[in-house]
Amino acid sequence: MVCLGVVVALGGVWWLWGPRLRRMLGTDTGNVGSRPPGARLPLVGRVSEATRLLVGLSALIAGYHLVVWALPASETSLQFPRERWWALVAIGVLVIWGSVIMDRRDAARVRGSAEGRAGGQGDGSAEE
Repeated sequence: MVCLGVVVALGGVWWLWGPRLRRMLGTDTGNVGSRPPGARLPLVGRVSEATRLLVGLSALIAGYHLVVWALPASETSLQFPRERWWALVAIGVLVIWGSVIMDRRDAARVRGSAEGRAGGQGDGSAEE
């Protein structure tokens, strides 16, 4: 359980700091201007930086609790109750899902306003 918790927490650290470290070290070889900002989530696709940070933070919290739950209960004072593990998972899933939904709504709004501007440029102005 401790090893799984450490792996999950390290995955969270990667989601939080990986892209920044690649930029700082100069190993980010992609052309930033040609691709949308954010990261890719499995089954979801591109997400905003805020969602990426939420995924990283959720993984850190889950990894921490997996490690803490492997220790005796008297060793740590800050932990989610072990018998309520399902609530911790549900909260993490709901937070990430809500953020992905908001990303999709923002992307649709941006696409809609861009299509509206492109369609509205030729309407009516040539006849006046």
